[in-house]
Amino acid sequence: MSTAPTLPRTTTPSPDGRWAPTPAGLLRRVGADSAYLLTGFPLALAGFVVLVTGAATGAGLLVVWVGLPLLVATALATRALAELERARIAAVVPAPRLVGAYGPVPAGTGLVRRFLAPLLREQTRRDALHALALFPVSVVTWSVAVAWWSTAVAGTGSVLWARWARADGGPLVLLDLPGMPADPGARVVAATVVGLAFLLTLPAVLRTCTRVQTDLGRALLG
Repeated sequence: MSTAPTLPRTTTPSPDGRWAPTPAGLLRRVGADSAYLLTGFPLALAGFVVLVTGAATGAGLLVVWVGLPLLVATALATRALAELERARIAAVVPAPRLVGAYGPVPAGTGLVRRFLAPLLREQTRRDALHALALFPVSVVTWSVAVAWWSTAVAGTGSVLWARWARADGGPLVLLDLPGMPADPGARVVAATVVGLAFLLTLPAVLRTCTRVQTDLGRALLG
């Protein structure tokens, strides 16, 4: 009786590319997503302030022509921050890096139009729209990431906090939520359970927040 030939085993690539579905891959993803989200809010705040302040000041000074160079400088600064965000997205999304549709200034363009080119490009307006939209989005994603990390660390470490630190003669429980038991020992157990729940859901929550923020960038910066 003949037997069917044995086919070589193949490994199905991870749908997310560089992070394999292994414990090491999961840790790399959590680290990458955490770094992206936690640094995202300060960068988004900087971009929002630069854009709003530069645009408002430049528009107010147009009557004395000083505002025009300021508007151009604001556009260039917004473009630089957009390029930084493209690099950040490439670090957490397994896809080709986004490229802004800026394009070169056509040959023979006059000096004035060449100087104003950063203001006239469609991609510049998309960069500005991204900077405005990213700020409120990053506030939410940063807050969720910080809350999930803090709860996971405070909760899962409750046994350590209770052993090493004492408060009012009882164990110190950093995770104090409504409905927690009054008994100190029960509070430690409850805090540990809550912390473990947050720790187990941490990768999915971070990935969701990262996807929300990167999808915004991919829609406007590419």
